[in-house]
Formats: sequence, structure tokens, C-alpha cells
Amino acid sequence: MSALPSRAVVTGVGEKLGKRMNRTAFDLHMEVGRAAILDAAGDDGRPLAAALPATPDGVALFAALTSLPSPAILLAPDARVWNSGSPLPAGTTVVLPPSLAQFAPMAERLGCRPCVLAAQRNSGRGGPPLMLLQSPGIVIFTSGSTG
Repeated sequence: MSALPSRAVVTGVGEKLGKRMNRTAFDLHMEVGRAAILDAAGDDGRPLAAALPATPDGVALFAALTSLPSPAILLAPDARVWNSGSPLPAGTTVVLPPSLAQFAPMAERLGCRPCVLAAQRNSGRGGPPLMLLQSPGIVIFTSGSTG
């Protein structure tokens, strides 16, 4: 169960604008994503990175990632730009939605640990409701086009 008030989540840009996911599916994506991140990285406060597409899966991943007590590093959904600026800390867990699973080898080449979320969304472990935006900070890695 999440703290989001709406019935459906609508996301996207360009041709993907308006992609919808019902509230139950969105909550399940967040909960399962959070459980997978905890299984892969724990909750010890080390930075966690994630590549976020402009889809409902990306929004659910953002919610799950920022519900943890770790700094969140947001990466572009294009692995070619990940090493164009400041390097990711060695050993950082890079969470990838199923649609970006092909970027796992790039994460490994950068000295990171990829965590590819499963396409099948089975409820793993139960737990308390997600508390959104609990991360102590968010770092956004861009392609450098913003200045």
C-alpha cells in the first residue's frame, strides 16, 4: 500500500504520453521493486542508483528507490551517458527495470552491481506501507546537456 492518492498513474513524454497503470498494479510494482532492492543491496544507507524510463515502471521504481534510507542516484535510461561525467562510486547497486536489463553489462564495466528487477511481479515479502521520499538526497546524473 502506498501513500499515493490517485486511482491511476499516468506518465510519459512524447509518443509515450498517457501510458496508464492502475493503482493496484502500481502499488505492487513499488512493493516488489523495493523488496528486490532490499534483497540486492540491503538498507545500510549506501548510495543506490537506478535508470529510470519515462513509464509507469520508472515512476514505481523512483518511488521504491526513494522510500529507502539511501541516497538515490538517478541515471538516464541510456547507458552510454553514465560514464560521461562523475563516476558512480565503485560497488554501487544499479537498479534496472526489465525494459533496461540490457544495460546490466555496462553497470558491471563501471564497477557497479546491477540489480535487474523481474518482469513478473509477484509479491515477495510483505511489509509496512512505503513512505515516499525517505531518501536523504537525490543525485541526478544527466548527459551534460543541461550546462
